[in-house]
Amino acid sequence: MNYNLEERTFRELEQLTEADPLQFMQRYAEFDKQPLNENDRQQLLYLRARALVTMNQTAEAEELTLSLLSTAVQQGNHLLSAQCNLVLSKCNNPKDSPDKQKQLLDIAYGAAKQSQNNRMIVECLIHLGALYQTNNDRTNALKCHSKADRLCDDLQDSDIILQVKIALGNTYYHFAEHHKALVVLSDAFRLSLECGDVNRQILIINNLSTLFSMLKRFTEAEEILQKGIQISSTHNIPMRKVLLLFNLGVLLMRRETYQRALEKLLECMQFAETIGFDNPKYQIELYNNIAGCYRYLSEPETAKQYIQKAEDMARQMHLNPLVKEIELNKANLLLSMGSFKEAKKLLLDVKKYFIKHKKYELLIHTNHDLADCYEQQQEYHRSIKVLREVDTIYKEYMAQVMSLRANEYETQLQNLLKKFDEVKDNYNKLAYRFSDRILGDFIGKSPQHQNVLSTAMMAAQHPTANVLITGESGTGKDVIANLIHMNSSRSDGPFVAVNVSAITASLIESEFFGHCKGSFTGAVSDHKGFFLRANHGTLFLDEIGDMPNSLQSKLLRVLESRKVTPVGTTIEVPFDCRIISSTNCDLDTMLANNQFRLDLFHRLNTLEINIPALRSHPEDIPVLIDYFAELLAKQNNRKSPLITSSFVIPMVQYPFPGNVRELKNMIERLFILCPSDRWDESVLKYLPLDDKLKGKANLPISQVTQQTEKEMIIKALQVCDGKQKDAAKSLNMSESTLTRRIYKYKLEVYTRKGN
Repeated sequence: MNYNLEERTFRELEQLTEADPLQFMQRYAEFDKQPLNENDRQQLLYLRARALVTMNQTAEAEELTLSLLSTAVQQGNHLLSAQCNLVLSKCNNPKDSPDKQKQLLDIAYGAAKQSQNNRMIVECLIHLGALYQTNNDRTNALKCHSKADRLCDDLQDSDIILQVKIALGNTYYHFAEHHKALVVLSDAFRLSLECGDVNRQILIINNLSTLFSMLKRFTEAEEILQKGIQISSTHNIPMRKVLLLFNLGVLLMRRETYQRALEKLLECMQFAETIGFDNPKYQIELYNNIAGCYRYLSEPETAKQYIQKAEDMARQMHLNPLVKEIELNKANLLLSMGSFKEAKKLLLDVKKYFIKHKKYELLIHTNHDLADCYEQQQEYHRSIKVLREVDTIYKEYMAQVMSLRANEYETQLQNLLKKFDEVKDNYNKLAYRFSDRILGDFIGKSPQHQNVLSTAMMAAQHPTANVLITGESGTGKDVIANLIHMNSSRSDGPFVAVNVSAITASLIESEFFGHCKGSFTGAVSDHKGFFLRANHGTLFLDEIGDMPNSLQSKLLRVLESRKVTPVGTTIEVPFDCRIISSTNCDLDTMLANNQFRLDLFHRLNTLEINIPALRSHPEDIPVLIDYFAELLAKQNNRKSPLITSSFVIPMVQYPFPGNVRELKNMIERLFILCPSDRWDESVLKYLPLDDKLKGKANLPISQVTQQTEKEMIIKALQVCDGKQKDAAKSLNMSESTLTRRIYKYKLEVYTRKGN
């Protein structure tokens, strides 16, 4: 009978691969003797590979992982494939092969999504975020962690949630957003206490201590490290204790308490030897810091011994850049010992290396040490020459920094542009809160809407240009006219709106051009016409298609001369106003039939704006519903209704022959007739919609034709802003079924991924 590895046991072993790989190896040996089923055997081997990576035995880890990966490919096991590629990415140093590591992580991420294992997807996102962080790409690092955080909402897994919080905290720390990091890691620590995760507690304690240190809160940093050391001792977690002891020693060095720092670092070294922890990179750092303590405690010979140990180990590992950094420290120590000749030789050697590899920051330190060396030997001219080089090096260093950051800035710029698009999508709500008059009721987010808005804003910046607005009745031509006026330099002047079709023929001249007292029966006083009333502002001529021919010729003359002659006088009065006109008529047909003067058309049509019918951009309907519902709720002193997708979808499918005006009237109707604060399919009965549309709110998608099904999916995705989960719910179907339908009908462009 095969032995089954419980999920809880697997998670405990998984933590040990990083927290205490030596203990993991002991437990692995025990489980390895058990008659495990094939899947558990593979998972155990995967964990062994992870532990080997932690122990820096990358060659063995890579060999084991490649063998497992071969099995995963043969079996079509996407989860195991994701796990293997994740381990392989850890075997590659990102500084040596960043492209390869990114490629492996992308493969792992793709396989994890194919496996539909959200926990594995989250883990891949954490590592991708860490890689972006290493490459100083803040935007993508935070984007990965945010995606991981969202996926965690559906996971009842405190371990992976903690991993995400720790990763996010580390990213904030890396980009010097220390206070944000402190908030996130404090929240993670609280969660680790609630779920009793001692391993994570200690890891978070270590990170918090580093944060406190960076914020110069040294006392708190030391206290929390001491607490972590106590917890790791109590719960017998030796690997974490090594890390905490080391960091406490480094912290004490920063506080310049070198004797205490030395004691902790030596304790750390002895404890690591006791448990058999011999990670070379850790030992190199340890020896370097111990050497620093001995130097400042005036024991240079002992310091030199430890620096030599660090150098020897770095050479054995072929870590040439690290060797040169150690040699720089060694030269600095030799200077303090008065060994100028030996120090100068080392400094000249590392200087060549740093120049060749463009290590400008280290090169600046090297030149300062060289200048000091020459000064001690009374070679002042050489000392001055080396110091003068620092200015040039610094300029090259800054040029390199800016060059390295150029890609990051470009990425940030692109993301800012994307965010700008998002801001434009939501500008209607912000504008409403700021000022009702800025955008009025012209609300939407579709490309058609944005095109009209951008053209209107362009027209607003040219206060002398006449504008012709065309479109069906109810599309908002008057709103656009007002918007152009209020956003132009004429906004302080009057906005005079005239419905041309409502003026009787006998009063046309008087209304447009004005009249003098006594000029005709009933003219009891002087009267300014529309042009003079709109002086220094905007004259809006609505429905110009209904303008009689007699007025067209007179209007043309006025527009050409920019002067009017009031009825009853021969005196011409100048005016200065912009003309905005609108019509729902087909002016092209009217021009062809000589019903509208061509020369007047050209005068009025410096810039034309066509407002499309609402049915051509249904994605704006949900936005308009939200806007009008919020607006009318405030006007009626009522609570804003909760609007569900079962209400919105039939509204999106309705053609709205009366356009935006009809939609607004419907929302007003609901506020009058509907007592409920929840708008779902049940409130559709109050609206004059097609009965078939009302029924589609709950119609199972399997009962409709393919064409209708396709249209319903598109509109549901538009309503739900590309969120497949919400769209599936509104369509009364599973998310996996919706995904297949999207693939079947090639509708990926309507999803968030497609966008």
